[in-house]
Amino acid sequence: GEPALLLDCPQDRVGALLQRVDMLHFGERIKWQAWEGARLLTLGPGSQATEFGIESAAELGEDCLWISRPDRGVLCRELVGPPATVCREAERLQAEGAVPTGWVVLDILRVEGGNPRWGTDFDGDSILPETGEWQRASLAKGCYAGQEVVAKVDTYGEAPRQLCLLDFGSHEQPLRGA
Repeated sequence: GEPALLLDCPQDRVGALLQRVDMLHFGERIKWQAWEGARLLTLGPGSQATEFGIESAAELGEDCLWISRPDRGVLCRELVGPPATVCREAERLQAEGAVPTGWVVLDILRVEGGNPRWGTDFDGDSILPETGEWQRASLAKGCYAGQEVVAKVDTYGEAPRQLCLLDFGSHEQPLRGA
C-alpha cells in the first residue's frame, strides 16, 4: 500500500547504491531495502506481454511487474517478481515455444546494440561522457556528484575517452583488455 520505487542496478552494486541514496535524503521517513526477487527477460518480436496471453503483470500477482528494457539491444521486456511466480511463468513460456538462451546471447545483443554494462565497459572511475549514457543524468536539473565535469565536457567538447563498437571482421574474439 505504500508508494515504492524500484531501482535497477547490478547485484554487486546494491550495497553501494543503498548507502549513496541514504546519504542523499534529509529528514524524510524513507526506508531502503534490497529486493529479493527473480527476473525473466523476454527478447524479440514476441516479447510483448499481451502476445504471451498476459494482459498485465498483475494477472501473475500483486508483486509482479513488467519492465520495458531499452538497454538490452533488442526489443524486450523483463518480468520481475517472487521467484516461484517468475519460474512458473518461465516454464509456461517454454512449454508454449519460447526458446531459452543465456548470458552469452544477451551480452552479444547488448554489445551489438551499443549498450555498455557497468563493470565490463565502465566503472566508478569513468565519467558520464565517456560511457555515452547521457540518458542517466539531466543537464537541466540541480546539483549531482560529477556535475562540473559533465557540464564542462558537454560545453567544450568530447570526453578524453569514449566507448565505441569495434568490428574485427572475423569470428576470432580479441582478448579482453586488448
